[in-house]
Amino acid sequence: MKPFRIDNEARSRGWLDFLDKAAGPMLQCGTHKGLRAREDAVTIDLYDDAADRKMDIMCLAHTGGFGSCCCHAVLEHVENPMAALNEISRVVSAGGFVHLEVPWNQPMHYAEPWGDYHRWTLDGLMIDAKMAGIEYLNGGWFGRSDYAAVWMVGKAE
Repeated sequence: MKPFRIDNEARSRGWLDFLDKAAGPMLQCGTHKGLRAREDAVTIDLYDDAADRKMDIMCLAHTGGFGSCCCHAVLEHVENPMAALNEISRVVSAGGFVHLEVPWNQPMHYAEPWGDYHRWTLDGLMIDAKMAGIEYLNGGWFGRSDYAAVWMVGKAE
């Protein structure tokens, strides 16, 4: 089990490390009102008109070929996060990198039209990712004592 430590610096280093490794086309799940992880990222979102494509993360229309994927603050709003992780694993090329960010003790945050269904520990996210074919590389917690999230960088198998 990983030791509990909320570390915003490690999260920043993990994100920058991911961006350095993320070669080829990037899939960005969730648009957060038009924000892009990288200028050339292909953004998908089921509800946000700012997305390049309106698409359900549990059933991606892409056939694959992405070198990387970032998925921040999305999986907690998905009814079946394992289906979403399986789809991410399917469309990211073998050896490609995945950056996941999910809540751990964040308060519920319903916002129509989506719900708020899930929370993860780092160990739980590592297990779910492994079951989807995403190998754990590094990760940790970040935030404050009253709100913390989990981040993880993995590699598609």
